[in-house]
Amino acid sequence: MNIISISRVIAQNILINKHAIKALPIIDSRNERHIEEIAGNELKALKRYPVTYDLIVNIINAMHKTGQIEKYIQPAGRDYYSMTISEKTWRKYFYNCGNNSIRQSLARQVLHELQTGFIILCGKDKKRGHYIESRKPFMITAIRQYENGEKERDLHFSKLIFQSLVTGSCFKNGGEGFIEIPAELYPRLTNVNTGEIQSFNPIYKINIYGLLKNTHSRKSITVNKESFIENIIPEYASRIKGSSEFKLKMSEAAIHKSLITSIKKSNEVFQNERVISNFYIGNKEVSLHFTL
Repeated sequence: MNIISISRVIAQNILINKHAIKALPIIDSRNERHIEEIAGNELKALKRYPVTYDLIVNIINAMHKTGQIEKYIQPAGRDYYSMTISEKTWRKYFYNCGNNSIRQSLARQVLHELQTGFIILCGKDKKRGHYIESRKPFMITAIRQYENGEKERDLHFSKLIFQSLVTGSCFKNGGEGFIEIPAELYPRLTNVNTGEIQSFNPIYKINIYGLLKNTHSRKSITVNKESFIENIIPEYASRIKGSSEFKLKMSEAAIHKSLITSIKKSNEVFQNERVISNFYIGNKEVSLHFTL
């Protein structure tokens, strides 16, 4: 069992195990601006490119475990970090996928996102103040194939998104420490059936979203329904003009049936690890339940 440093808030009632990794800053706040300052950029990358975000987080965590993260992850100018990953490390991330077809499909998806990913980020300049910019959150800058058959990829990833994870720093004004998620969470979730939803993204996001919101490690929490829809299933909803509410493209019953089937199966995959165990959609709120 590998023990990692986490905040006192999250340490309560969490079973630390070898799969736990640092993932996202805790947001113990209802202030939208505060949330944006703490983790807005990370959440944007997570919502747009969840599997590639998960890959980068897993690699950063692996580098931390060496005790020499500065040896493997280095600043690349003002805006990016750089690191080199071997083919062995690359393949290891996808090893626990549901089957070989999913493994190949997921690897192609990550390569595509590393080549084309683009999001709007918020930053702050010491002299000129806050700014908004369009940026590639991560990218492949080189691929080397050696005579002996070994292969390497050079990756750049944005400081605005990943700096807090690289440095391991805690977050101000209530954003103390990190949540923890199982290692290789996204690939391992491909062992479940997605039902009518036809994507692994919602089952991944419901776990990240739930763990992020559950700042005090409760067995169950309630979250705003519109926030749940916006963060978990945005591709199955459209915002009603002039309103904060969404119109779903499929019934709540179908969404619940698909996600709950995935959740029940994932509980078998992630035994003795903290993940979502159940959820219920109400009129204004959604209740989320956890395994540990």
